[in-house]
Amino acid sequence: MDFTGSGGRIVTDPREAAEIAHMESRLRPTPRFTWSSSPSSDMKEDSPPVPGQAWFKPGVTRDQANNALLPHRALDGVFLIRECSRGQGGYVISLTTQGKVVHAQIVRITHEGKSAFSLDGGKTKFPNLEQLVEFHKMNIGSLPNLLREKQVQVCPTASLVNLS
Repeated sequence: MDFTGSGGRIVTDPREAAEIAHMESRLRPTPRFTWSSSPSSDMKEDSPPVPGQAWFKPGVTRDQANNALLPHRALDGVFLIRECSRGQGGYVISLTTQGKVVHAQIVRITHEGKSAFSLDGGKTKFPNLEQLVEFHKMNIGSLPNLLREKQVQVCPTASLVNLS
């Protein structure tokens, strides 16, 4: 559908659809983020970065993330953010794309003396994970597709028992 004119119309030509999508991505407003100077805004290593966010799943393993997201693999952009098992203070975004689950490292960097997060090695920086998520709901950035919030249920990894 093309909603760039006074009404909507169905676009059947793939080239025209690609041009419209490209034009819309350029016209989509980029959110503005601010870096607070208050000491309480700095991320503490021992406190959860986004308490209360349904997409933040502390303590979830890669396997648990895969199991939780696989039922949603037909819908691109369903995601969760979990703690990285490799390093203290790091995070991983696990998301669905093209029928599979992929994982991307969220690196913690320092920007203007404050903690920041990035998916692209520091090219794009966010003061917290919430703003990283909000940005990637509107802009693909370094991800394969836009993020889409959907309730994802994580179950503990069950032991598989061979019943034969």
